[in-house]
Amino acid sequence: MTTTTKLTVATLVLLACATPAYGQALVNQDRLRVNGYTNFEYEYSPNMAGRGDKNGSFDAQEFDLVFNILPSDRLRLSADLRWEHGVASEDSRGNMAISHGFAEYTVVDALKLRVGKILTPFGIYNEIHTAKPAIFLYREPWTIAKPDKLGFPRRFFTRSSTGVEALGNVHLGGVEGDYALVVSNGDTPKTSMNIFEEDDNSNKAVTGRVRVKPFSSLTLGVSYNHDQLTEYDAVTGAATSLRTRQESVGGLLQWQPASFLLEGEVLRGTLTPSTNVEQVGTGYYGSASYLIADRFRPYVFYQTLDPNGSVADDRANVWGPGLNTRIDGAIFLKLEVSRFTSGVNNKKLKGNPYTELTAAVAVAF
Repeated sequence: MTTTTKLTVATLVLLACATPAYGQALVNQDRLRVNGYTNFEYEYSPNMAGRGDKNGSFDAQEFDLVFNILPSDRLRLSADLRWEHGVASEDSRGNMAISHGFAEYTVVDALKLRVGKILTPFGIYNEIHTAKPAIFLYREPWTIAKPDKLGFPRRFFTRSSTGVEALGNVHLGGVEGDYALVVSNGDTPKTSMNIFEEDDNSNKAVTGRVRVKPFSSLTLGVSYNHDQLTEYDAVTGAATSLRTRQESVGGLLQWQPASFLLEGEVLRGTLTPSTNVEQVGTGYYGSASYLIADRFRPYVFYQTLDPNGSVADDRANVWGPGLNTRIDGAIFLKLEVSRFTSGVNNKKLKGNPYTELTAAVAVAF
């Protein structure tokens, strides 16, 4: 059975659960929640040079259905089914995926346990990166989430993984906080291998995040990810006993006094292959925005990535203004101008600056 077929079967099963069968519903309808979101995008670059979209393209970027089933007061089953880029499987176009699919058991508010496919709890945006209506920016910061698009060899951490997670909310005096700890299969450089089914080595990835709110308007946090990546023979493609150590450490800040929002992240990612030729990448992101009449959020942002601390003139930068407008209910219109620049030694941008004009309509339901 192909992956697409498996996902289709899973979709039909979940939809069947959402529909009362004759005589008896498969799931108590009071314990079933179905939500979702969709996102439609447009991108255009007026520059002939650079990597921007010079054709001006529309993108049926995603359509997600999120199912939450509550068999008991302590148990929750959750799945996010995602169709990306106008998926048409018979034409090998687009993508269909389960963004997350897990069972969660609540012991107490300070301890919940999850097993299954889990979104990596790192930084501000990764756990909600598919929920575009929840992100006021046109896209999540590439310097944190997609450094491979700006010159680093790979992402600083995997989007999701199969494993176990402990998480919870804590209250110490007047300070609120939350934590998450995941042990998983981690990632692999071999794209043909399904890391959600089996690990390609005995080393397990460990990811953790802690966030605290010293007072109601301020959130501070740290994230950590460690993985051991199998090295494959460049000629035969066979797995070797050699490993590349990947380690990422990040910090986050969100300050929201009334209608003003200031947020930022910093991340240091290290790749250390068996040759011990270490590559260190450092990414930063910051934005400032202001909510007007509970509808308009103008913002400015700045991102910078040094993909290799040992190479000169390879830094990539992205900055610009944007406007997020709530049209009606949970319908959002995003308009953004992004300017991309880099040093001549950046392996992706190659020193060719360009501007992107972008727009998106994001809807939650």
